[in-house]
Amino acid sequence: MTYYIIETQYVGGNRDTASLNRHTVQICTMPAAEYGDGQPVTSGWCGEDAGVATFAHGEYQTLDAARDAVEALFEDIGEDACASQDRSVAETYRVGRYTLSQIDTEAYINDALAEPSSETLTAETLLDIAAMIVEAAAGDNLELTGTLAILQRRLAEASSETE
Repeated sequence: MTYYIIETQYVGGNRDTASLNRHTVQICTMPAAEYGDGQPVTSGWCGEDAGVATFAHGEYQTLDAARDAVEALFEDIGEDACASQDRSVAETYRVGRYTLSQIDTEAYINDALAEPSSETLTAETLLDIAAMIVEAAAGDNLELTGTLAILQRRLAEASSETE
């Protein structure tokens, strides 16, 4: 089977978080298609639609070769948790630092606090725990939104439950 690397990146004028996070690379079993005529493109610019540009980055004989090429072509990549509904997509990666929404940040924090090695959240440990969570997120190439406020709310909720 042949694999193709296809990059999509938001290049439009909207600078909100959701738009800026739209930079992905996919390993697909079908080549990219040129906007307009739908012709297959295996290398180069494919066009732009609604502020999203598509680029093709070659064809590879194995999935491992395509993965190696993704790592060589792009810095700061991370696996994208959103599964594609397109059956031709084998894997999706996000490129660059990915900013989580407040809701996703809260889920990330909840997961971190559920770890058995996680410290107990108290007023004394609040800043240390926030620093550890932000550091872990940076290692995952993520930027969190409202970390301290979320932890302060969690601390207030925990305090009211023990009263």
